[in-house]
Amino acid sequence: MPATKPEVSEEYGKTEGNEERLLYPIRSVPSIPTTLIFALQQSVMCITCSVSVPLIVVKLICAVDNQEVRAELFSATIFACGVVTLLQCSVGVRLPIIQGSSFSFIAPLIAMLTIERAKCDAENILKDGSSAYFNITPNGTDAMDREAIWQEKLNEVQGSLMVASLVQVILGGTGAIGVLMNYIGPLTIAPTVAMIGLSVFDVCADYGSVHWGIWTLSLAVGFICAVYMRNVKVPFLWWNRESGCHKTSCQIFVLIPAIFMIVIAWIVSLILTLTGALPDDPGHPQYKARTDAYEGGIHTAKWFFVPYPGKYGLPTVTVGGVIGMIAATIASTIESIGDYHACASVCEMPTPPSHAVNRGILMEGIGSIIAASVGTGHGTTSYSQCIGVIGITKVGSLRVFQTAGILMIVLGVIGKFGATLAAIPDPIQGAIITLGTAMVISVGLSNLEFIDMRSSRNMAILGTSLMCGLLVPYWMKKNPTAVRTGVNEIDQLFTVFLTTPMFISGLLGFFLDNTVPGTVEERGIKRWKESLSGKSTAILQGSMKDYDIPFVSDWMRKIKCFKLVPCLPPYQERTLQACGKVLRRNKNKRNK
Repeated sequence: MPATKPEVSEEYGKTEGNEERLLYPIRSVPSIPTTLIFALQQSVMCITCSVSVPLIVVKLICAVDNQEVRAELFSATIFACGVVTLLQCSVGVRLPIIQGSSFSFIAPLIAMLTIERAKCDAENILKDGSSAYFNITPNGTDAMDREAIWQEKLNEVQGSLMVASLVQVILGGTGAIGVLMNYIGPLTIAPTVAMIGLSVFDVCADYGSVHWGIWTLSLAVGFICAVYMRNVKVPFLWWNRESGCHKTSCQIFVLIPAIFMIVIAWIVSLILTLTGALPDDPGHPQYKARTDAYEGGIHTAKWFFVPYPGKYGLPTVTVGGVIGMIAATIASTIESIGDYHACASVCEMPTPPSHAVNRGILMEGIGSIIAASVGTGHGTTSYSQCIGVIGITKVGSLRVFQTAGILMIVLGVIGKFGATLAAIPDPIQGAIITLGTAMVISVGLSNLEFIDMRSSRNMAILGTSLMCGLLVPYWMKKNPTAVRTGVNEIDQLFTVFLTTPMFISGLLGFFLDNTVPGTVEERGIKRWKESLSGKSTAILQGSMKDYDIPFVSDWMRKIKCFKLVPCLPPYQERTLQACGKVLRRNKNKRNK
């Protein structure tokens, strides 16, 4: 993008409805201090929303007490999110969208890593240091065994996620996602996404049970900031070249509620630690609510940590794991398509053309492969929370979001930063996970606004999908030996299927919605697709050219073969030309 100052006219900043316009549209380049401030804000938003996923991962791979691993997974997550954000904003969908860790992959992770052969049995560790699973001995000779256990689990997750992410790459590269969307509607998406959050309630309980008082305080602070005080504007002084030093205001509470959660609850936890209200015995359940419980990890962490593929060993692949991850990939893809259209609407851009959407999905697949390869244990997806921040701050400059990606890359390689995040007391981390998963559930259920809830057809499909998504995994966990075909790979495949709530609810909702008779209006398909079309009467500040790949799009248009590639800019032009020919042909027939 050219480093030019955005043009400001007398009507700039207002629409016909007297609503505020974007202060910095996509093509604008704010001053360096302004860019850094807004980029830091988006980075903090992404980091605070992303930390809950690696917290779940370290618990599932049996490394919850390993401070070094916790810190490295935090750093790797931040690093991967920065890399993928930079790629998505530069050559992907070309919209200001932050890429963060995806909750969609948690459900298959739980299914993969909690089957009988993979259980940690950490709760069975005896006080004398012995355990039937870890073979712990007082002299610490089990250290290598424990490291091998979590590395083996992480390698399985890495390999399965990398293979499954190839499906997302294929969907974006071939444009097949458009065909798939013809059969997917709100009654498939609502139970699928809702189950992503519902399936991790036990993880929230495990972290919160360390100290329910601190957990409640943290959650209350976050809820008050995000809901009760969402419209409260805090005044402060600001300076820019146009207005100089002037008074302005910002809805800061709704922008960074997780920061307020961490700071206030951490201060309370520090007071309880210093006054001796929290036990100093590491064996006590409330010990991990102390602020110094993980202090050693900060001191031992390296100042610089560079994630790289193969750091924890060679990734392995399991059939069940891949299938479960594919279901998560499709759910993440559908959610991202909605985010693209929402972001374009907020940024006063035209509806994203098919080549931009395809390229965005392609880049998300590549991003999940990158995230898996460096050992994060999860994929990446578009963050709708950060799109909401654009609507509040009126800052949609692509340069700001590219800078945010660079900032996250820098913070990701600072080992001490990741160790500090990992040292947050467990009940506070539990509150962050709880608030994050609650929002995921709400996002899933919000898709019900498009369907006719008075229809007995829709109510039966929704209720059955949700109930079976809870019932079948519960029964499988109570009866882990129920599936016995004689072939271990097939046993594992069915076990992962039947213990993944998201997969069961989504598959059942998809099947019933497409087989039970119903009109498109009743199913909500028509209203839902209209919402994705981004129809708006707002004055646009961008054009279709903004979706082009920088520097190479004009060159691509000169080569005919690129018109056949669904994720490149010439493809959309080829489609429009074909439609134009059909319309002209029909018009000529009518005239004759």
